Amino acid sequence: IGPARKRALLLHFGTASKVRAAALEDLQRAGFWAVGLAEGGSHTMDTFAWPDRTVLVMGSEDKGLRPLVQETCDFVVRIPSVTTFSTLNVSAAAAVCSYAWWSCKKG
Repeated sequence: IGPARKRALLLHFGTASKVRAAALEDLQRAGFWAVGLAEGGSHTMDTFAWPDRTVLVMGSEDKGLRPLVQETCDFVVRIPSVTTFSTLNVSAAAAVCSYAWWSCKKG
């Protein structure tokens, strides 16, 4: 995991959207790409071309990404779902997306 720490961050933004968006913009200026996770994302996480320096942005359990935070993201991805359920809790979603990033970068 050593070198990956310099290339990936995981953030969970639930409240205080203006402060969170400003923090996200600071990370973007530092060279990270903000990739939000939302049910209506325009890319699926399994086919997405993950940037090397990624900040994975997660929303809250009940409301997901706040609009201001989602607008600040460079990309928004979604987890492809099956018909029996449409969402995962935030910790499971973070694990799935972190694995997608890692598997894309290891090869």
